[in-house]
Amino acid sequence: MAARVLTATERQRLEVLGLHLNDPEPVLICRPCGYALKPQGERVSRHLAEKHNVPKPERRGLNALVRSIGLADPNDVEPRPDGLPPHEALTVLRGYACRHCAYRTVSLDLICRHISSEHGFRDPRKSDGWQQDHISSDVSLQSWSQNGTRGYWVAQPTAPASSSPLPHKGP
Repeated sequence: MAARVLTATERQRLEVLGLHLNDPEPVLICRPCGYALKPQGERVSRHLAEKHNVPKPERRGLNALVRSIGLADPNDVEPRPDGLPPHEALTVLRGYACRHCAYRTVSLDLICRHISSEHGFRDPRKSDGWQQDHISSDVSLQSWSQNGTRGYWVAQPTAPASSSPLPHKGP
């Protein structure tokens, strides 16, 4: 799905409300929150009212504009490739990446469970060196959604030319 091209006035209206129309992935990002919003129904307008106290007159006509753009649900958009610089409108989270597959998460508990259940390394926190052997820690992660439902990608401000990026996978 491709979003339609906005007029300068429409784009400016979104920006004034703190919304960023992403390209090429057709999602609408709330800049103050740092994640993409679901475009269905009145969710964008309701988000601005409830989270940012944007008055109704400033939101008037926003639902129709959002519907007309042709946006995707952030949970249906593929994660970006690893190794790109951080997306300027999305939150950067510190997290963990599995060294054996494409699993990423912001939870130490979840990465430890993953290492055990998916790769058979039992009680990884009780073994010396488990972290460097199985987990990349303090990784910069980004996601389209607030809770990484669709998955995270590794954002790297400066990616060395000789390194290959890690594959991506779900939360």
